[in-house]
Amino acid sequence: MFVECKQSIIRQSRERKRSIVEFLDERKRNVIEVLELVFMAEWWAGSELILYIDKEDFNKYFGNEHGYLLMNHCYETDWLIGWLLCDRVRLLGNCKAYAKKSIQYIPTLGWAWKFAESIFLERNWEKDKENIKLRIKELVEYPDKMWLLLYPEGTRFTPKKLEASQKFAIEKGLPILKYHLTPRTKGFTASIPHMRGKATAIYDVQIAFKPSDPVKPTMKNLLFGKRLEGYLYAKRIPIEEVPEGDEAAAEWLQTLYQQKDRMAESFYETGDFFATSGVPRIGSFRLKRRYYSLVNTICWAIVVLVPMLYYLLRLLLSGSIFGITVAVGVIFVCK
Repeated sequence: MFVECKQSIIRQSRERKRSIVEFLDERKRNVIEVLELVFMAEWWAGSELILYIDKEDFNKYFGNEHGYLLMNHCYETDWLIGWLLCDRVRLLGNCKAYAKKSIQYIPTLGWAWKFAESIFLERNWEKDKENIKLRIKELVEYPDKMWLLLYPEGTRFTPKKLEASQKFAIEKGLPILKYHLTPRTKGFTASIPHMRGKATAIYDVQIAFKPSDPVKPTMKNLLFGKRLEGYLYAKRIPIEEVPEGDEAAAEWLQTLYQQKDRMAESFYETGDFFATSGVPRIGSFRLKRRYYSLVNTICWAIVVLVPMLYYLLRLLLSGSIFGITVAVGVIFVCK
């Protein structure tokens, strides 16, 4: 009996060690992929993030608990600017998100989200509901803190989609929004029950860029090294404030989005989240850039470029017409 008990304890210990090692391996792969994009935004382009967060909450909770993030999706680069915050609170390797299944096949970005163990949805509710349940149960048991991001609007904001969204809201008797699409509540209401008691808070996140800024928030501008300045409001909401039941939780989310819409309107009209939105004013602050993305990119550049330059130089000095032709061809292509 004692021997069997001892073997069982040893086996469970090995399984825990193996699961932790697997978790760390996944996290390292995810961080390596994501850091390249973070480097592009904050070091290559020099982008900056201005934060509007209660400093007491920020110091006490941000990065120190499981969180469920609800964020607007109005820009091509809002998710990447959000990653700057994740990096600066030391949670970049543990940022997860809901995403369309097709995104996982996109080189670099999709692979990074795949390694990040994002929850990929097929737009088939029966399958997605079960997938959400299983994945959240796994994520909330992580040995380290994690953030799970949801875009309740389901897709990126465009004027055409806004028109269709407002028409849908009128038909269903829902609040009509001007700067957001009507939130899709199913993913939210399906997720919350599995987070209660595990994820201790919801984070309401609002990202905006000034319309007057000549540099528009696009990936193309970041690739060209053009600086973006993002404004991010975040408020911690204890998960207990979300009422029980799908219908009540859905109504809570609709109410939250009415506030987000007022904040967006205030920002676009006055350049300030609080001027006309009715939301209590919070002071702004900035966080210093961390050096990890810079060091990571430099190291990978050395590992990849030094051998390439070495063999390219050997081809040029080989005296072979074929070798010189190949070297010149490589230089021409890279140029």
